[in-house]
Amino acid sequence: MFTNLVIKEFQDSEKFLFSTENFLSSNETFYNLKLGIAISIRDKKIEISDPIYVGIYENEKILGCALRSNTDRPIAISNMPNYAIELLINFLLEKNITLNGVVGAVEPTIYFQTQWCQYKKINSKLIMHLGVYETQEIQPPINNYSLILGTNDNQEIILKFVKNFMSDCFTEKQYTDEEILKITERHINNKSIYLLKNNNDDIVSMAASTRGSKNSGTVSLVYTPNELRGNGYASIVTALVSQKILNEKKYVCLFTDLTNPTSNSIYQKIGYQKIGENIHFDFE
Repeated sequence: MFTNLVIKEFQDSEKFLFSTENFLSSNETFYNLKLGIAISIRDKKIEISDPIYVGIYENEKILGCALRSNTDRPIAISNMPNYAIELLINFLLEKNITLNGVVGAVEPTIYFQTQWCQYKKINSKLIMHLGVYETQEIQPPINNYSLILGTNDNQEIILKFVKNFMSDCFTEKQYTDEEILKITERHINNKSIYLLKNNNDDIVSMAASTRGSKNSGTVSLVYTPNELRGNGYASIVTALVSQKILNEKKYVCLFTDLTNPTSNSIYQKIGYQKIGENIHFDFE
């Protein structure tokens, strides 16, 4: 049977979403990263530099897509057959595009990483193996703590928490103080960062509401200082921020480091269920 396999490049996130949103929304929670990045770019919530927006089609039916917001971020790929990945790689090579890394579902991402490293004669480094979790209903821990929106008034503590979160979660990557400041300011400006206060009015934990799409949102940046862990603060702040999202959306999701059994157990206790896995490689 004759196959018409093509790759289309889009000039902006709006055109990318017009062509790929139905495909991504068919598995909205699992594809939250791709949808969330594209929507955030469209809504000018994140900065871009040399972005990539492509879709791969066979007989005019979409097989998969890929996008990147910045040159220092990995290219995020959807599920797609290996021959579509090969077409994507050839497209990127022909355009002489340099990639920082790749992230996506395990099988296609490993295949992309293997082929890309062979073509470029470079090595790769596993950054994270992530569990993708989803819930439609939160079972909140019993508490009487308060959740406040992070603002410039508490920028200093947010900056500290974000820096420590990045250090804990991305042991293979070092973020500069400038990068940490940009992340902090973006969340404050987007009104997406929340802080948990205990009964003494002390700020004890943090979480963010990010990457909103039509029916779902994401909880990220969950952090409690080392000296305050073991008190259930991570469960409480995650549950409260999750419920805020569920007040407006049908689903809420989060991504966890699968090498951390404690965090995976915490999220399952408040109602999250694992629906898949993602993997992230950086290219050296």
